[in-house]
Amino acid sequence: MKRKLIKYFLIGFFIICIEGLTAQPPPPGGEHGTSNNQVPGGGAPIGNGTLMLLSMAGVYAILKWHNSQNENTE
Repeated sequence: MKRKLIKYFLIGFFIICIEGLTAQPPPPGGEHGTSNNQVPGGGAPIGNGTLMLLSMAGVYAILKWHNSQNENTE
């Protein structure tokens, strides 16, 4: 019983500590440092990363399929 109580106390303690760490920072003030308002993140393109991720996933899937076909023929 004592071990369970200590275990529950530690879990609750860590949940309370982590709750404070997940807070978001305050938003930047004004115009984000320029004369006109910019999009958050600086307008970084994400299309190239998405294309690379999908292409690598496709290559991985083809290799797994090819290896499974080779194992079936042996």
